[in-house]
Amino acid sequence: MKKVLIIVLIIVILFQESNLILSSNVYGFSLTKTNNLNLAWNNKSTHYKKVSDLEPGDILFRISQYVVIHCLIFKQYNATTQLYEFIEANSEHGVRRIFYSESILNNTLIYKKFARVKTANLTQKKNAILFAESQIGKEFEWDMFFHNKNNVPNESNDPFSDSWYCTELVWAAYYNCNHTSDEKIYGEGIDIDRNGWGKDSLIFSMVWPLDILLDDDVDVYYLNRNRDFDLGGVFSFLAREPNFLSKLK
Repeated sequence: MKKVLIIVLIIVILFQESNLILSSNVYGFSLTKTNNLNLAWNNKSTHYKKVSDLEPGDILFRISQYVVIHCLIFKQYNATTQLYEFIEANSEHGVRRIFYSESILNNTLIYKKFARVKTANLTQKKNAILFAESQIGKEFEWDMFFHNKNNVPNESNDPFSDSWYCTELVWAAYYNCNHTSDEKIYGEGIDIDRNGWGKDSLIFSMVWPLDILLDDDVDVYYLNRNRDFDLGGVFSFLAREPNFLSKLK
């Protein structure tokens, strides 16, 4: 038993040092260096909406093993094909359109949460979608750890301006949402990165899916009732019922 506890303690320490985020539902369970992140996450994760409640400009999040790893922006629902259209920067296919049926979105254990940019009006959401669409066909950005995030495409002095990683594309779409993509006026939109231009990786400013989920400009909802495994809730229950495990013997 002592050996098991020691192993668990080591794992916890390693997770804390790597600042890994384990997302959950109402109670929340995050291994981070501050408790403020836990509180923020809990406050943003208690609401539920159906797939049919998605609105253009909403941001869908992919979760793998309790870690938020991907996001894409919703464009529209096609009543004829009954498919939901999204735009994403995909590691295999670059920036592309992708379509999902309501059944897939309802039943998958991959897509569980989405965010709505509450500070954006309809025009800004439309412009965000137009920006993301204007980047379709460009490559995925693999060197994200070695340069600052970028919101200006086709920038002559930035070799990474014609490629995007998933959250950079979504963030840039809203950061440029005060103008249409045809106007080629960038910046000064809505910054949905909770860290702003702060440094996330070594000396560079990046944007992660969780940075968008925890930003004050967005509201977060569970998609349908697909929940992450509630590890925090389990610990909370065991704390309230210390004799529960002994009853199982």
